[in-house]
Amino acid sequence: MKRFLILLFILFPIISFSQVKIDGLELYKGASPAVPNDIFPGSAVMIAGDLWDSFLPIGQGVYYSERANEPTQLWDLIRIGNFDRQWSTPTSQWPGGYPISYFWAQDIIAVEYSPGINPNKIRSSSENYAFMIYTNKLDALFGRSPYFIGPIWLKPDLTPDPNGDYRHALYYESGFPTNLGIWVTVRILQFTQNWNNFNDFIVVGMTFKNYGILDVNADGTPERTNNRINALVVGWFSEVMHSAEVGVTGRRTANRFGSGRNSGYVADADETGSPWATLVSYAGVNPANYASYPDPNTVPQGKRDMGLNAYPLGWYTDVWFGRTFLAVKNDSIGLASSPDKKTIFDSHPIGVGAERGWYLSAGTGRGGLDARGDASLIHTILMGTWYKDGGKSNNKALLDLSPNPNYFQSGTAGDPLSFVPKPVGQRGKPDGDKKSTNSFENVWEDGWTEGYSAQHNFDGDAFIGCGPFSLEVGEAITIISAEYAGFRLPGLLRSLQAVRWAYENNFQVPAGPGAPDIRVDITEDNKILIRWKKSPDEDDPNFGGYKIYRASAFPKFSSTEVGFRTLQRYTEQMEEGDIKDAFKDPINPKFDAFGILKEMQAGHWGPYKVRKIIPKSQLSQYASPSGGYDYAFKDDALDVLLGFSYWYYVSAYRNLPSPITINGRSTNVLESGRVNVNGASGLWEGTYPWATQNSFYPTTAEGQKKIGATVVVKSRTTTPEELSSGAKKVGVRPNPYKKGAFHDIGTQHKLLFYNLPSKCTITILDVSGQIIDRINFTAPNPNDGTYIWDMFSKDGIEVANGLYIYVVEYEGGKQVGYFAILR
Repeated sequence: MKRFLILLFILFPIISFSQVKIDGLELYKGASPAVPNDIFPGSAVMIAGDLWDSFLPIGQGVYYSERANEPTQLWDLIRIGNFDRQWSTPTSQWPGGYPISYFWAQDIIAVEYSPGINPNKIRSSSENYAFMIYTNKLDALFGRSPYFIGPIWLKPDLTPDPNGDYRHALYYESGFPTNLGIWVTVRILQFTQNWNNFNDFIVVGMTFKNYGILDVNADGTPERTNNRINALVVGWFSEVMHSAEVGVTGRRTANRFGSGRNSGYVADADETGSPWATLVSYAGVNPANYASYPDPNTVPQGKRDMGLNAYPLGWYTDVWFGRTFLAVKNDSIGLASSPDKKTIFDSHPIGVGAERGWYLSAGTGRGGLDARGDASLIHTILMGTWYKDGGKSNNKALLDLSPNPNYFQSGTAGDPLSFVPKPVGQRGKPDGDKKSTNSFENVWEDGWTEGYSAQHNFDGDAFIGCGPFSLEVGEAITIISAEYAGFRLPGLLRSLQAVRWAYENNFQVPAGPGAPDIRVDITEDNKILIRWKKSPDEDDPNFGGYKIYRASAFPKFSSTEVGFRTLQRYTEQMEEGDIKDAFKDPINPKFDAFGILKEMQAGHWGPYKVRKIIPKSQLSQYASPSGGYDYAFKDDALDVLLGFSYWYYVSAYRNLPSPITINGRSTNVLESGRVNVNGASGLWEGTYPWATQNSFYPTTAEGQKKIGATVVVKSRTTTPEELSSGAKKVGVRPNPYKKGAFHDIGTQHKLLFYNLPSKCTITILDVSGQIIDRINFTAPNPNDGTYIWDMFSKDGIEVANGLYIYVVEYEGGKQVGYFAILR
């Protein structure tokens, strides 16, 4: 491929309004430089921070309910997660690596209103509305086909980081033509900085440039070539689930229903007096616990079980997700300093100060309002606030599409192009959508009194919309939106505050030192050795040193004592050991269903403890140049045990010459993010790090390092001579096996055979001599003389309680032993 220079404008001005530069790198156009997601090439799988999600622009593919290149079967502009109904890529997972996905479906949709634009009523009950879609027949009209870049790493100066030396932020771009004559460029950005919630949001920028080539049915024959866009609306839809578990197959294995599935809009003011203006989704009290739903006073003591996102597991997690629109700019980049694009009604696109959020529309699709087959209805609810009742009643039959009397002086019902605003100074808040009702269901967080909340099943998505906007031929606008998450409502609002600060400050997010590449190995004495390379910022005079974090699958813990409440501030601790109470966010004081809670277990997501802090002055003590690595630390703690699972990461930290304060929070230390767990690349490697039974799960040690695979302490291989002499003996752990044993992870149950020779046959029999299973074992390498048995027979049946015999046969001998299973 010919080498070239690509200048790609990111969402914001970078240092002196320069550009992100990709210079002389062949694979940055039309293909991803990272290991591709083989199932969905061209998608943006964003896993750099503590919020994991994936995005599929329509130019790169469609999700399972759509049909590519069929206009009657298309409506999404961007699909967000769950592309194939199997959760094969992350679907709004916070914290990153937690195997519970939050939404069944999320998508971004764009719809145009223009009289007579869609005479055949393709996916619309009215000829005046049309979805913005892509088919491959549009390529010839625009002279360009869709493209994508990344995701790729960026340095702190927001230039490409092709080797992942710094891993400060992750960037993705896609461009594609559409049937409305608009070329769409999608840019997605995520930071890894864990201080101040900067790793808890993903920014999505969408640039719409009107080329005037209208081809509504996308058949390659334009109806008009000088088409003006009259009233474009854009919306973010979310179908709440917060309970789909992704297992070892890398696909959905269980639905954890039970908690109240709720969405709403928070319109209370922040400390500046501006409304938070955010759509939120959260796990409320199980509606079965209400004597008279939704009256909270009818929930008896001991039944206030809000925050159990995966209800049957009995874990208090209390994860909240939010979405909103940050800005709409009259440019092709999304510069914070650019002029705002006004709506066709002469208003700010979002609203500023005390009016923030006034001109957004929010609600739920209950009452028949959410029909993806009807562009007319979707357009109506996405600009619902401008109507007299554009969804406020949550009832399709009660829609009143007259102009909202608070803002308009006249207009014809149902024709937004005819609406005439009142004179400036006489315009009030348009209130035709649900966010103006202050009606609440299943809300247990203080400080939320304005907006709305609603309980829903699969009977209509929560949504937030902006617009309508016009575009002349040649005009471009950029819409900036964001997704964010956190522990409880306060944590979510801190993440929203962080993303707003980042956008308003040109995304000059404070950066810790570059994250080091690490490697985790098992030692000969069954302990763990962590190796790492120098951070690229080690010569910085303010460089402080390294911190080694560890999570372990045992012991289990109380989810209200440790758990998710530690995740947003644990890196602030500069003392070795378990995370102190000072860095734990409080659980909801109204929660009182402690009797239904079960012990929780760590995973790739954490919770992490500070295992070791190595200041710069002590680095020489850990110097260990070997295999391309510079330092090493051996974790020989007593709780590092054979057969148990561990997750490590190493961060580099910088001591600041003076504290920085952002959004009222201060720090004098900045460190790199959690991007290298167990040596992970920090990029999507085709499947989840725990998906050992997925076809894309790597089989090589290097591949497993890149994916950040769980580290299980395993014995090295033994020789026949060691076994025959009795110097070593094949063993089984645990023995007896009891369900829920320490080394079980989640719903995985297993026995570990250790001290195996490099090649042998393991035969498992019951006490009557019947063969239960026979395993031909070949060690993958000399450092792995273990075999993990899932306790299923050769016939695929889970084995029962009882006493079992195992026979290990190897060249020159055999060994017989016993184990018991107690379920």
